[in-house]
Amino acid sequence: MVDSLDSVTGFCVFLTVMCIVAAELFIHGGKKHYKSGVDTALMWMAGAFLLTGLAFQDLFEYPLRVSVAFLLIATVLALRYADVIMTGIAYFALLTFIFLQTDPSSVLRLYAYIPLAMVSAAFYFGARKLATLHGARHYRHCLTALEICALLSFYACFNYYTLAVTAVMGNPLLPDNIVPWFFWITTIILPLVYIFFGLKRKDRTLLLTGLMLVAAACYTIHMYHHLMALEGKLILAGALLAGTAWWGMRYLKTPKHGFTKEEDDDKHAAEKLHLESLIIVQTMQPGQAPDQQGFGGGSGVGGGATGTF
Repeated sequence: MVDSLDSVTGFCVFLTVMCIVAAELFIHGGKKHYKSGVDTALMWMAGAFLLTGLAFQDLFEYPLRVSVAFLLIATVLALRYADVIMTGIAYFALLTFIFLQTDPSSVLRLYAYIPLAMVSAAFYFGARKLATLHGARHYRHCLTALEICALLSFYACFNYYTLAVTAVMGNPLLPDNIVPWFFWITTIILPLVYIFFGLKRKDRTLLLTGLMLVAAACYTIHMYHHLMALEGKLILAGALLAGTAWWGMRYLKTPKHGFTKEEDDDKHAAEKLHLESLIIVQTMQPGQAPDQQGFGGGSGVGGGATGTF
């Protein structure tokens, strides 16, 4: 039985190597399939085959080993292929590894979010710093994804519902109200802080993440305080969002304070540049080069007797 499991693991590793080789050939072998979908599919297949092979070696019986496996595999694939999703998987696998170091039967698990929050802040500012470097230009989208993941995890470390669920996880004897009331303040205030600094710095990533976390804060409040029926809350929230969007479009019809309702042109800049270059090439015909030797216009009749050649 052990030999058969080892054979399956070996075959999965072989398939992993074949997928990686095929992806490299599609990218560098003249096909130029980088980011075409083919290389991404082969990358995911390689990761799936490798995890399947490890599963036959009792990997999934130990959560800590699972987090390490996901961390290593996703990190390698993210660095090699600059994949956004693999970047997020590697980041959350790292946070999971740190979180699993705490004892689930101890109340100290509640305070395990302090180092997690510190790690989240470090990754956020580190990703912002790396995004300004020319050498990291190929990982720009990965760094943006890392910023979003860091902002989400930082908020989760101070969200009341997240703390209440995970604090009693593995220890049902702990009371449900073990989370201090201070985290209600952070649950509501942090999304507003994100929005404030997003507007102040003209940072779209920070702004959109803050707007998304407003919904998370409302859901947290709904879990503990039923102010009205869910249908009423959805109708009220939809009306509020629609009204805010309408007011914002009217207010920003004329750009104010560096903001406008017009669509961002950054994603179309490259296409416009190529189009303008094509128009210039087609319309600007090359001029006639002047004759540097001064020949032409003469006649050979008379051997020069008429004054012209």
